[in-house]
Amino acid sequence: MTIALLSHVELDAGYPDRFEAAGFTLFFATTPEQRANLDPQIAQQIRAVLTIGSIGLSATEMDALPSLEIICAQGVGFEHIDVAAAKQRGIHVTNGPGTNNASVADHTLALMLAVTRKIPQFDAAVRTGEWKKTRWNTPGMAGKRLGIIGLGNIGALIARRAAGGFGYGDRVSQPAFAGRQPVPLFPHHH
Repeated sequence: MTIALLSHVELDAGYPDRFEAAGFTLFFATTPEQRANLDPQIAQQIRAVLTIGSIGLSATEMDALPSLEIICAQGVGFEHIDVAAAKQRGIHVTNGPGTNNASVADHTLALMLAVTRKIPQFDAAVRTGEWKKTRWNTPGMAGKRLGIIGLGNIGALIARRAAGGFGYGDRVSQPAFAGRQPVPLFPHHH
């Protein structure tokens, strides 16, 4: 017998097949309207809900799913899941702490570079044919001071990435590169 799983989120390519192969029957309710108007016959069968913190699952929604055993929040947050109501009903609530840390740190650096290098402005200038503006002198990240408020998991990843990535100095002299030899990308074929 398969486990009826209700997903509040669209799944990336390949994941529906993986869920089916793992013994789940997938049902989707990705809009507020779909969630509010679940087919009662399907609602009776649902044993697991896959959601995200910003969508969540209310006590009323739990009441409409009498077979519900587990609520899985993709990612870190579970702010809109009524955890107390779930606990009262014996429903497990899970989330994925740390799953987005590297992505958030990378995106933070991407945004920092976009701001300091004026990437959105240059992109717009190029698209409108204002080629000369793309030659504006822009500051880089080298030599800048970075303040990180909250040095938790993500803050620490940002600090490590920034400390190693924007020195632009003689990298060979840095300890991480000590004794390493540069390798030519396109060695000559003889």
